[in-house]
Amino acid sequence: MKMRYCDVGGTKGTVWTSVDASCEVSGSKAEKVGYDMNAVGTYKINGKLNNGYIVLTSYLQLTSLKKTSKVARVYHRYTYRD
Repeated sequence: MKMRYCDVGGTKGTVWTSVDASCEVSGSKAEKVGYDMNAVGTYKINGKLNNGYIVLTSYLQLTSLKKTSKVARVYHRYTYRD
């Protein structure tokens, strides 16, 4: 499997006066079962309730791959850090 890009969708809202967001794919290939892919999003938030930086990391691990039927299973989790 290959992660081609990441996106910072959903960065507009009524609580924040401004959001500067970026993301980067830090590990793009899961070539075998047990391998993982990662993407990291960084957000600088200024608003009524919150000011500062937030980092979200998306982690996908390939847990099963059936090439003949083109079926893949993944384990997915997010980590949040401020």
